[in-house]
Amino acid sequence: MGITKFIIFNNQRSGSTWLVDMLNSHPEIIVYSELFLRNVKKDKPTLIGEKDIFLRKAYLKKSKGIFNRFRPFSCFRYLGYIYSVKKSVNAIGFKLLYDQFLYFPEILVYLLLNKISVVHLIRSNILDVILSREAVSIRRSFHSFDNVGKVQVNLNTSNLLNKLRRGDRRIKLAKRLFSGSGLPYIEVEYEELISNPLLTYTKPRYTNLPATWKCPKRFRSAHRQRTRTARRAPNRSSSTGYHSR
Repeated sequence: MGITKFIIFNNQRSGSTWLVDMLNSHPEIIVYSELFLRNVKKDKPTLIGEKDIFLRKAYLKKSKGIFNRFRPFSCFRYLGYIYSVKKSVNAIGFKLLYDQFLYFPEILVYLLLNKISVVHLIRSNILDVILSREAVSIRRSFHSFDNVGKVQVNLNTSNLLNKLRRGDRRIKLAKRLFSGSGLPYIEVEYEELISNPLLTYTKPRYTNLPATWKCPKRFRSAHRQRTRTARRAPNRSSSTGYHSR
């Protein structure tokens, strides 16, 4: 049996970095973070364990061939590079955000032609997603591997309902796209994964990933310490205040 190829498809602030770390703790799996970043000047991802691969722009710049200048051929070549065979590895994947998928729609063609498995990570509590985004704008840091303190987040209630509806609509569209695509597809709820981090979702009958294993304690405890809790504070003018940690 060949190498299993998959993507982790998700919205921003859905716990995907934690899931990537957790999957990478398995000796037979390699998962890369966001490789289709736009407007970046660096050549390689900065996360530990990802030094062996180039970001899309850097790879195409270093590669030769006229087709590297044109999409979708350049995208197909880069995806082939990502999924190239690696020693002692049975599964290779990467994280793909909704917005990145919209900018590179040709990825869907590659997924269909190569029967790439899709792990759809969903954070059902959209209010938590919004709070997390606002907290990021205050902290100016997307990911923290240390304990973080509380920050005051003020939400504008005049457009909050529209944001919640928009977030719900994006998830439903993503579900509809892949559930009917014929690709190996499984949905993973962030909230359920937090409460029970046994990766029972990744059984071979769903995605052909290596057999289920228990999430190492260091990932479970570290993520729970970083998980934000939101408590309602008194209203202030037209905004609603929350403490986010």
